[in-house]
Amino acid sequence: MDLSRFKQTPEERRKNKESLIEMLQEKVEIISHKLSEKRRTISVFAFIFISLISFVIFSLVTAGGFAGSAEAVLNLPNPPRLLANRNYERYCNGPGWRAPMSITLSSPNYPDIEGRRIDWNKVSGRINNTIAQKRGVRIGFVIKDLKTGRTLLRNENARFASASLVKIPLLITLYRDITDGKIKVLQGAYYSEKLRASGSGRLKSEPANRRINLRDLVFLMLQHSDNTATNILADLVGYDHVTRYCRTMGWRNTNFVRPVMALELRAKGIENWTTPKEFSEIIEKIFRGSMISQEASREMIQFMTNPPIDDRLPRYLPPRIDIVHKTGLIYDNAHDVGIIYLPGDQAVLVSAFADNIGTNYMTAKETIASIARIIYEEATPPSLWEPGRRH
Repeated sequence: MDLSRFKQTPEERRKNKESLIEMLQEKVEIISHKLSEKRRTISVFAFIFISLISFVIFSLVTAGGFAGSAEAVLNLPNPPRLLANRNYERYCNGPGWRAPMSITLSSPNYPDIEGRRIDWNKVSGRINNTIAQKRGVRIGFVIKDLKTGRTLLRNENARFASASLVKIPLLITLYRDITDGKIKVLQGAYYSEKLRASGSGRLKSEPANRRINLRDLVFLMLQHSDNTATNILADLVGYDHVTRYCRTMGWRNTNFVRPVMALELRAKGIENWTTPKEFSEIIEKIFRGSMISQEASREMIQFMTNPPIDDRLPRYLPPRIDIVHKTGLIYDNAHDVGIIYLPGDQAVLVSAFADNIGTNYMTAKETIASIARIIYEEATPPSLWEPGRRH
């Protein structure tokens, strides 16, 4: 077979080689272009995906929601998610958080039990006898039947160091600012190292330099009286701002001028003050649903329902007696203010304060606990009396 006709001249081989190189370069460019298009597409999808994930994480960490008003910010149909997704039980001293109370006189734990009409003259006599045995201790209180309006008073306008009770005016001002749009829910609040506080609470043991959502901070501040959570929220809201808001509400003896554990300022005479009367007005407005809004008031009640601190008003009350309350404790002072839900669609507000106690906290706590037990016994048929949380 003659193959000479297939032989190429050097010039033909050169041209074929150049043509082949051009063809290969064209193929490489086409492939590179397609790969580039795919990379751009993948990059776009990756960017969108990462952005969505970042937004969701930011929302969960900083606010726990997307709402812009107090009505939706702290909406708690279930116990809230706590710090760093830790289990709720780790933060609770009891078996769990009972279902929140609504704004009502009724107690869901006594659906078929009729209470008895409270004899307030008898209640007054028994309470006075109890206080008479506590020599040297100054007791102030406002006790009000929220159904009939009957009220008992003692040193109701006297000033007491508010201790942790100041966390309630802070809570109210926070709700006000969220409702007015002055505080954005998504921003959360920043936990810096300087805000770490001693005393009650668990947040002091958590790492700082991060944002925490408002719902978690409020929950810890009210359910566990967390001082660090309080400092974080106070840093966000502003101490003077809380005091000014109290003035606009007519609470002229209630202020917030120092962190709750700034004892060096307390030694200089810089103190947070309030009175039994003003605090009873605060709690009653929350109960009536007229603090900021009805929904905001309901959420405040949820946060204060049956906290694990039960050594004052709840101390001698049976476990199924619901109580919405906040305690306060600092050197020479022990307080508890709240609403006791009793059988027979009865609810009683107790704003009880004690000072001049030094470090004899037990005397003050037992006095406040005895006041609540007396009210319970007078509102409940003796055949239905039950032992208290702490016998």
